[in-house]
Amino acid sequence: MTSSNSLTNSYINTEEYIYQFAKQHIFLSGGLAVGKTTVINRIHDYFLNRDEIVFIREYIDFDSNGMNMLERLHGGLISNYEFQLYVLDCYEKQLNTIDYEEADIVLWERHPCEALYIFCKNDYTLTFNERIKIEMKLDSLCERYEIPKFGDKNIDYIDFDIIINDSDSVSNYLVGELIYPMLMGEYEKNVFVLLYCSNLEKQFERLTKRGRFVELESYKKKEDLLIITNDYFGFYLKYKNNLTIN
Repeated sequence: MTSSNSLTNSYINTEEYIYQFAKQHIFLSGGLAVGKTTVINRIHDYFLNRDEIVFIREYIDFDSNGMNMLERLHGGLISNYEFQLYVLDCYEKQLNTIDYEEADIVLWERHPCEALYIFCKNDYTLTFNERIKIEMKLDSLCERYEIPKFGDKNIDYIDFDIIINDSDSVSNYLVGELIYPMLMGEYEKNVFVLLYCSNLEKQFERLTKRGRFVELESYKKKEDLLIITNDYFGFYLKYKNNLTIN
């Protein structure tokens, strides 16, 4: 058995699996520089040598070529369509592993459907056929690996303001209130967790501090973060409120 301790899952399987027991998924999401990777790294370190949990990383933390692909996107060398297919391929490489097959709990950095619903939402260069192809790819991915989709009744929605809750607080909550109860069979649903920053200036400071050149070129002032931040809030509230109403 391979371990899920490494940040990338080393063994890629070529067979399709039929999972006998449903996995539980926790999707950790949110805009830029809100602490997703920090939280996942802390939980990863906490659960070293635990094969019941597998970590599905965002492309930039999974693939050594991730930053180059992001730079190519922003430099106009590849289209957003090509980039989002690359992002989904990075997810699938991590899903098509023994680690994923044998895990009971899957902790994601972003839900794969965000490729379409967030990062393609305001892209008017995408053709109708390209959107359909991304949607078909997502449907295939979710069906093959039994990934819950937004709108499913078995997803709870939780949000944390990182100005009030630091990375340690969020990590401790996820471990104590979600992951351990899941492992003990006391929590049955999947969970979508939204991290956000209520102070735009602080969020921009965090973005600047981590120093990714391509981000600094795209987000030159704090107000530039509003579009993706608002998209996430609208996306999150749409499904959370729909669940509450129904």
